[in-house]
Amino acid sequence: MKEWVKIFKETGEFSPKPICGKQPTKVNLSELSQQVLEYPDRFQYEHAKTFGVTQSAISKALNKLGITLKKNI
Repeated sequence: MKEWVKIFKETGEFSPKPICGKQPTKVNLSELSQQVLEYPDRFQYEHAKTFGVTQSAISKALNKLGITLKKNI
């Protein structure tokens, strides 16, 4: 409650603090998508070396793109 009183005295209104946005991704999703189309046989760690990120960052980016694991038929 003390914080609300302090905010009101400083600003003159009861507005909530701004919410921080999500951190931007280190991997450009459109570039990754293009690279996966050009080099479909590369492993995730190979894509990671190209972008200068970790393999887990590539894995998360691929999940956002809806690209699943390779399946051999």
